[in-house]
Amino acid sequence: MQHQKEDYLSLLSEHLAEDERIYTDLHLPSCSSISNDENSVECPNIMNNFSQLPPSSHDNMSPMPYHLSFEDQNCLKEMLLGWNMEFLYETCLADCIDIEALQSISPSEVEQLLSKYPMGVKIKFKKHIKKLQNKPEEVSDDVMNPSISDDVMNPSTVSTLSFSNAPVPVQSISHMSPQFSLHDVLKNSSHGIMIMNYYKSNKSLNESCRSLMIDLIISSLIEQSISMSVGLADTIAKTIVETFTTELKETYFVRDTDNKAPKGKLYAKFFNKIRSLKNHGLVSQGPSKKCRLEKNCLTRISAAFNDDLVVEENAESYISQLNHEELSWPDIELIWKKTAVYRLKSLKMSATDLHKTWPHYKKPLGYKLVDIDFQCLHKEALNILKEFDDTKLKLIQVINERLKDPANKKLYNYMVENSQITESSKSCIILYLLHAILLPTSKRSFTNSQGKKNIVKFSIQDSQNSFMMIAPTAVEVEEMIKRKYNVGDTIQPCIIIVGTVSEPLEILVFFDGIKYKVFSPIKALDICFKIFHVFNIEYPIESINVWLFIQKLFYNIVNKYDKSCPLVNQVINELKLF
Repeated sequence: MQHQKEDYLSLLSEHLAEDERIYTDLHLPSCSSISNDENSVECPNIMNNFSQLPPSSHDNMSPMPYHLSFEDQNCLKEMLLGWNMEFLYETCLADCIDIEALQSISPSEVEQLLSKYPMGVKIKFKKHIKKLQNKPEEVSDDVMNPSISDDVMNPSTVSTLSFSNAPVPVQSISHMSPQFSLHDVLKNSSHGIMIMNYYKSNKSLNESCRSLMIDLIISSLIEQSISMSVGLADTIAKTIVETFTTELKETYFVRDTDNKAPKGKLYAKFFNKIRSLKNHGLVSQGPSKKCRLEKNCLTRISAAFNDDLVVEENAESYISQLNHEELSWPDIELIWKKTAVYRLKSLKMSATDLHKTWPHYKKPLGYKLVDIDFQCLHKEALNILKEFDDTKLKLIQVINERLKDPANKKLYNYMVENSQITESSKSCIILYLLHAILLPTSKRSFTNSQGKKNIVKFSIQDSQNSFMMIAPTAVEVEEMIKRKYNVGDTIQPCIIIVGTVSEPLEILVFFDGIKYKVFSPIKALDICFKIFHVFNIEYPIESINVWLFIQKLFYNIVNKYDKSCPLVNQVINELKLF
């Protein structure tokens, strides 16, 4: 019996040795290659190598790809930044080391991971690892249900965030407190109590409440040395919305699907505050993140042509009629409708000289042809003439609450205090004041004559000027246009006002040297907006927030390539609450 046992152990030992040799011979690669999924880092060859094992070695194995999600990568980077050891990021990434792995890593494994680094780096890293692994983890089974009904002051109705068991592993950042409570932040401050009381009475927050709440949250995070991350910002934003149910998450945090830099009050204001503290020498080291320039991103004009639009039969013969026959205007409109898809595809696919290829746009009623093309492109779009009338009074209320700029405030007071003001003047002023509440957030970089790179942030006036050209007389309008062309400026489609904003004498739409004369500021806006879409033109960067607001509110058009703007979404949400 003893001999049989020894023979069995000997045979088992040989099998184990053979299996170990097979695994060693595979030379499994490190996790260094990037997958097609931009949010993960994968070890693509591991499963292929496992498939080479003999049946006895891997029959019962369940293949599982190794990868770090984008959130894991971000949290790892934030933690290493907090340790001032961000140079180890690529090393950890190469071996699929995330925060969870670091919580269990042994000293010998640290030695293996940092084998190429000097002793001083290893010592510092082990010190941080020791702190990380010794940190007590608080596990909470509480379910977050922060919706506030009638009694906002009741602590049971305001959520407590416990990041210990949250899906995003932000709790593991070394300098972060294991728990952050929105309820505690609000109830422990007189301002926080005022915010909750305001919501209890009004069932909504105003802009002052939002800014104040963000300041309280950021102050609490800084006091507790909690680093901001994508996961943390997203979780806090969700909790705010669950607590104050009429709020929009995008106001506080939003991240575009194409991996652009995160946006929103919470995320942006935190890093602005840290930057300010650093500049004043109040913090020596804090969480930081380089903003990436939003370059070469797919936009509305570079998107593919809508395949649902089918080019009409006999379109070319109809176009020949347009070009070679004397037609009445009703006949022109009829043929225009029969060739709309053909023309839209032509305009989308190649740049054309409109004055030669489609000369009918230049006629005084050419804007009606633009309208025909737009209706073909966006069949479900709302009618702005009706939508503006329905929304005008609400817009005036929102402008009153949000307007801060003194010069524009003066114009607003003129509008509401002047009982003799015309509807045309009032509409013109409202459109002009939109730029003072939908503040420009875009920037433009350029290199000066000394070769130094400069960044220009656009002002309210820049936004207004790109939207509306205003001059006392028609002659001065022409001079203004001529000056722009002489200095090489591009004039995008815009509204022209002869007179003043408060007293428009003449209203036109300017586009590629063409001027359409109309009798209503809203009709001018309608034509101008449709020109951008029919001729596949980008909105002016200075006033893009206003144009996106118009697109979403008055036309109900949402495009996946739209630039995300939390402010636009917040103002639209406020209008719906009135």
